[in-house]
Amino acid sequence: MSVIDAQALNGVNQTLQSIREAQQENPDDHQMISLVTFKSLFSGPEVRAVIDMERIENVQNLNPNQYRPQGGTPLFDAVGDSIEDLEDMVKEGDHVLVSIITDGEENTSRYYTEELIRRRIEELSAKGWVFTYIGANQDSEKNAAAIGIRCTMDFKFSIEGSEIMFDKMRSSNREYYKKVRREKMTGEKVDYNSDFFSQRQALTRVTPEHIDRLEQNQIFVFGSNIEGRHDGGAARFAMDHFGAVYGCGYGLKDQSFAIPTVGVDLYEIRRYVNEFIRFADRYPEMTFFVTRIGCGIAGFTDEQIAPLFAAAYSLPNVYLPREFWKVLSCK
Repeated sequence: MSVIDAQALNGVNQTLQSIREAQQENPDDHQMISLVTFKSLFSGPEVRAVIDMERIENVQNLNPNQYRPQGGTPLFDAVGDSIEDLEDMVKEGDHVLVSIITDGEENTSRYYTEELIRRRIEELSAKGWVFTYIGANQDSEKNAAAIGIRCTMDFKFSIEGSEIMFDKMRSSNREYYKKVRREKMTGEKVDYNSDFFSQRQALTRVTPEHIDRLEQNQIFVFGSNIEGRHDGGAARFAMDHFGAVYGCGYGLKDQSFAIPTVGVDLYEIRRYVNEFIRFADRYPEMTFFVTRIGCGIAGFTDEQIAPLFAAAYSLPNVYLPREFWKVLSCK
């Protein structure tokens, strides 16, 4: 991971923030976190707990001295040590999510074998633990299956690919927390392993190419001029058919949602998209059909705009254009 160490560090810190937010949303829960890094040294593999079963409210963001990816991949030793330590701390009724992120295949473990790890993961999965495997430079699905893990996601080993991966992971984790809350409130049994990373959802949550009418609670999401001058394209269509208001460059109006893409740069578009995602997350009863915002007169490409929506990857009420899904998929 050393090639993308800055992105890895930023991704870890953003993941910590998402766990803090989950704790704030559910103050009666107690979010505990461990973070284990693994690498190879000349003297052998090193597996180190950077954070060791700390309550999330006591955890500060990491700095480069605490998290510096390098070396080989003693994956089995890292997984084995981690789950043994976790098992000592977990109580009856606790929910456990173990996320494994690696840019390479196992190559330097000394103490744990594939067979031993697979047996332990299968035992703990039967108790309700959820394991996910996120990998680059490998066949993630095959390597995960070899150690008993069903929930897998690939990522491209690049700066852009790692940023998309962490956003998709946080989106999937956010939905996991929602399922935990729903199970506690309703007693409904939930299969947490079912489409954890929403690959099947991506096949169905596709914005229709032509939208002439909307059902109740369906929202047309379009790219807007920052000043709200809806003079053409999807913006004019939204104003004529779905209640967009001239002069309003951002936000929900009737059955339309404007996101500024003209008169702003990519950094500003990202900020508006993040605000939109937070809004969509708060209103699960609405369905949002995102069009190819920014890819018309604004002059941006799908490759530039699609990654901005990675944080909505697992939001079941946000539909994306087929072109965006192609960019977000790492298959």
